[in-house]
Amino acid sequence: RAVARQREIGVRLSLGASRRRIVRQLLTESLLLALASAACGFAISRLFMDAAIRLVVRTMPPEVAESVTLSVPSADWRVVIFLVLGALVSTIFFGLLPALQATRLELVRTMRGEVTRDGRPGRARHALIALQVGASAMLLICAAVFLRSAAAASNIDVGIRTSDTIIVSLGTERMRAAILQEVATHPSVATIAASSPAPLEFIRAATATAAPAQPGGSSIEAPVGYQFVSPEYFGVLEIEILQGRGFTAAERAAEAGVMVVSERVVSRLWPDGNPLGRVVRLQADHPADAKNPDALRPPARNYEVIGVARDVGNHDTAFSFDGAGVYVPITGDKAGTSLTLRVNGDPSAARAALLERLTPIDPSLGDITTLRTRVGMSAYILQSAFWITVVLGALALALTVSGLFSVLSYLVEQRSKEIGVRMALGASARDVTGLVLWQSVAPVAVGL
Repeated sequence: RAVARQREIGVRLSLGASRRRIVRQLLTESLLLALASAACGFAISRLFMDAAIRLVVRTMPPEVAESVTLSVPSADWRVVIFLVLGALVSTIFFGLLPALQATRLELVRTMRGEVTRDGRPGRARHALIALQVGASAMLLICAAVFLRSAAAASNIDVGIRTSDTIIVSLGTERMRAAILQEVATHPSVATIAASSPAPLEFIRAATATAAPAQPGGSSIEAPVGYQFVSPEYFGVLEIEILQGRGFTAAERAAEAGVMVVSERVVSRLWPDGNPLGRVVRLQADHPADAKNPDALRPPARNYEVIGVARDVGNHDTAFSFDGAGVYVPITGDKAGTSLTLRVNGDPSAARAALLERLTPIDPSLGDITTLRTRVGMSAYILQSAFWITVVLGALALALTVSGLFSVLSYLVEQRSKEIGVRMALGASARDVTGLVLWQSVAPVAVGL
């Protein structure tokens, strides 16, 4: 615009206007444009945030939506200050330099209608083009990465049964017996298991020390993750026992002195592949949690390995999941355990029915979630990130195209006389178009 207005600015300077006054006028025009843009951006952002939150709430899993409250934040004076400062900064950075260039003219040539600036693209323009192209390309590449990760996360196999499994986290321990009784008699519940921590939750660490296989041999020590589980746990989640056996009905406490280990632990502690009957000393790596006295820690003692369970977990997506390395027996009436339920029919309907029955018993009841929702949350988060980056990438791409159009218009305006001479000497429209476009190929390539 400054190039197109060179004749007007030249006339003003010729009539006695000072350069400072014209720069002030151009900056005032830029500031008005920036303030109008800030106001439009504010209005559009409010509309888009409201639409985005409505969409998120509508697509969010019900058990997540019940525990999360989303709303559009209210605007206050800090937002207004931010917008005004943004407009001022934009005016200074993107209005001052063009204003100074627009007033640095050769008046005689300008009055004759000649453009006085050099037509060769400057480094600043090249840098801005490369930056815009690079930003839009980066966002679109990120969107593709999120989409691919979301597709992978939706098909992951965490090694446990998730299709008809519900996790119940208890709130008040004194209501545990009543909750257990209600769950056991509920018609939609087929099997009940207990664990601490619950499936897909953070597994706590311990140190396992395997006794030497031969007298006088050396013991082997390895870090492991441990989990307390009831005898029904392996059957409910379909965790296969590859060697030996699981826990019996009589083995419902750590004092039974038995444990089941995973395949990974077997490969670390017993390279010969024969763990059954071996003795392992287990020592928790963390102190007792004073803030959470119900958090279970295995007694530091010797345990006999009675079985080997299939490995559980997944590391193929951004949201990795580690299964337990060793399993220690426990019962569902032990404080600090969560319930894992195999249900009949639709797990979402069974969850709603359980929530209706259990909430009156314990109003402070913890989460009741389906296991397939917990597994699917990673895909949901990645899909949300995908749509966010798609929108931002499309916006950046639109700004990039706009910037390229502006730069090319600027170059053509500066070189209009040269282009006329070239065409008068026989250059075709294709030749001229290729010449102009070639000047933008290098920064676009750098940006990509």
